[in-house]
Amino acid sequence: MLQKKKGFTLIELLITITILSISIAPIFSMFIRSSKDIEIERKYLQAMFLAHKTMEELLFGLSIHPKINIVSPKFKTPYEDFKCNIIKKRIEGDSELFKLTVIISFKAGFSSSKVKLESLYSSRFPLKIYHRKDNVWAISN
Repeated sequence: MLQKKKGFTLIELLITITILSISIAPIFSMFIRSSKDIEIERKYLQAMFLAHKTMEELLFGLSIHPKINIVSPKFKTPYEDFKCNIIKKRIEGDSELFKLTVIISFKAGFSSSKVKLESLYSSRFPLKIYHRKDNVWAISN
């Protein structure tokens, strides 16, 4: 009497491995793509933060010294991959009204991208800068 052996043949194992690898490949590619997208979004958010920070420092500097010479900053580690460009343009018809533009450019993946933030500033109506003193907001003179 012949005994039937239990187990899988080599061909059955190869077919199973092939089917599993074909079905798992799209899942792995989805994870790889999503990790790249997360990195691009992270850089975009960092650029937004740097643009807001630069604009706030620029407006603060202009409120103290309206004739200040504007220089685009160079960012330190870990933001050295971001480049900043500041444009101050006088608005036609008003000698004291300016449009300030902060452009942060960066490389995201294989392409370059940028964030642009604009604000108006008038030397006729300087900003009132608020600061905290003893947990109370006060206007600086």
